[in-house]
Amino acid sequence: MKGSRLGAFSERGVAIDNRVKEVAAIAGVPFSNHTLRRTFGRGLYEGGVKTEDIAAILGHKDVKTTLRYLGLDRTDHSDHMNMLDFGEDKDD
Repeated sequence: MKGSRLGAFSERGVAIDNRVKEVAAIAGVPFSNHTLRRTFGRGLYEGGVKTEDIAAILGHKDVKTTLRYLGLDRTDHSDHMNMLDFGEDKDD
């Protein structure tokens, strides 16, 4: 990799995106800064971190943006519904 400093992030994504592209090329695996951010956010979510906290960590002003960003689907919602205890005897 060129240079010793990562540099600041910009709206054009110059410094960070270029470094991520270089690493992806070296690894031979296509991924982007955006892919890494989404994966990081999803890992936080699956680890039980509150959505509001994930929004703050990712710099989202609105939690709705974070929910779209995490790409939640019916499986995620079903898993959460299955965690609810409605007082049913699970041994039946």
